[in-house]
Amino acid sequence: MSGVSEELIRGLKVDTKYNPERPLRVAVVGNGNIYRLAYKPALKILSSNENFFGRPVIEVLGTCDILIERAESAAMDLRTPRYFSSHRELLDQLSDELDAVIVATPTYTHHEIAKDAIERGVNVILEKPISHDLKLAYDLVELAREKGVKLLIGHTRRFDPRWRLIREEIRGGKLGEILFIKRSERARLPFPPNSWHWLPDRGGGVHLDVGIHSVDLVNWLLGEEPIETYLTYKQVREESKRGGAPDWASFRMIYRSGAVAEVEVSWVHPSASAKAYSYLYIAGTKGVIHLDDLEDAPAYLLTDQGIDIPRYSTLASAPLEAFVLELSHFVNVILGDVHPDITPEESLRALEIILRAYEPF
Repeated sequence: MSGVSEELIRGLKVDTKYNPERPLRVAVVGNGNIYRLAYKPALKILSSNENFFGRPVIEVLGTCDILIERAESAAMDLRTPRYFSSHRELLDQLSDELDAVIVATPTYTHHEIAKDAIERGVNVILEKPISHDLKLAYDLVELAREKGVKLLIGHTRRFDPRWRLIREEIRGGKLGEILFIKRSERARLPFPPNSWHWLPDRGGGVHLDVGIHSVDLVNWLLGEEPIETYLTYKQVREESKRGGAPDWASFRMIYRSGAVAEVEVSWVHPSASAKAYSYLYIAGTKGVIHLDDLEDAPAYLLTDQGIDIPRYSTLASAPLEAFVLELSHFVNVILGDVHPDITPEESLRALEIILRAYEPF
């Protein structure tokens, strides 16, 4: 299986029993960074015979990007003849044929693109977060409910093999009562000073763009949502100070069960240390789980130039398996009416926790 451990997938207890009679017909809107690092390889696997279904379960009907050359390149990647520079033009021509549209565009564009698809009755697979604006996020969830359209949010951490297995340990009681969780995700954001990531009204900031992953992950591991959330943030890099969006943030979350969680997310770590992307520590009354990218890396390369940690994937935040499992699950949700592992309401709640904590500032 190209880039995916079949043995690992079999051990995840992911529901792949439903075998769709035909491929899910999709279009991909947004052919930039997240498409290149995650969706392109995952879609290649699921549109081939090299997956756990043993045959194609996704068919890509078209691609779209505001930069037409990227859309054309993506169309070549995914072996589809149709590509567009406007999502509305794509919907005009393809909506009658589509089962779903994958929206992998900047956060501030999510509402407009997803809304246009939903109003045409097309299911939406939407990159996290739903929106940078809580009102717009509520609007999308409500519209999807009214139209009877599935809105599936890409909270990829829930499909990462590491976190799924750790969740099983917690739910199985091996750690006893959970007392404390520490979660950190850190990187050196490589985007230029004029990128939308640095603007509060476009990307939101690191507390939203990365925090949405970690806050939802901790809630999912614990099986509950915090009753109190406190947020501290900083603007460290010049890009952050000029743009206005935080580039370092720390959440402290308190749960009804008594568990306490601390979540740190960062775009300011030096590039060398950011290769150790994430850290998770869970302490319970019967045991502890500790996973650190630096300590648990499968290999390291030490030279006169420093230390390098080879990744399973070019996308450091999650292995390719997570995106393959996520998309295959969404195929089952749309064609097989399987209950989603992440509902719009859960995604909305994670967004609400973050934005409500940010509001006082």
